[in-house]
This record gives sequence, C-alpha cells and structure tokens, in this order.
Amino acid sequence: GVACGLVWTLSGADGGAMHIVLLALCGAVAGYLCDRYLVRNLVSALLMSLMCLLFCQLVLFLFKCMVSSIGIQGLLPVQLRSAPVLLPVLAQVGLSLLLCPPVYLAAWAIRKAGA
Repeated sequence: GVACGLVWTLSGADGGAMHIVLLALCGAVAGYLCDRYLVRNLVSALLMSLMCLLFCQLVLFLFKCMVSSIGIQGLLPVQLRSAPVLLPVLAQVGLSLLLCPPVYLAAWAIRKAGA
C-alpha cells in the first residue's frame, strides 16, 4: 500500500499524498481480513480490491468536496451534473478492478515460485 501510494504521488496523480496513507491502511485491513476470515483465491482478491478502491476513492472525493468551495456538483463535468453524484467514483472503481486479476495471477505465480 505504501509503495503504491508513493508511486501514485510521484506520478503527480490527484490526491497522491492521501493515497500513501489510505492504501497503507487498506493493505493492512485487507491482509488481516484475508488471514482471518477469507480463503486466498481470486474472489477474495476482488472483494478486498473493491473494498480498498471504494474506501480510497470515496474518502478522496469527500475530501475534495470539503476543501473546495464549489461543492459536490461543481466537481462534476457539465455533462454529468444531472447524473448521480458518485458516478465518477464508481467509474474509477470499475476501471481499476479490471487490473485485479492480472496482478493477482502475477502475485500467485511469484508466491508459488518462492515456496
């Protein structure tokens, strides 16, 4: 989580500094939940990825709304102002979930080679 947040920050992405803390927290929580309650498989990885993405993106979205004087509707493009407020957040989460299976398979292969 810390490494991903650091790469996010160094790439100049929006909300990078917050993602260092949020992704580290999510990584710790997801690791605990997987060790305690879940079986290590692709479905568990997708669930934990979804949880982390929703948490991080919603916190960042609400933070932007709090610090900006334009409010929630002002953050949306003109075409989406009549759409639901959280539509951009859900779009980001959906697109990010597409990368979960390849990353899971790569981590699985590395773990299997090292075992």
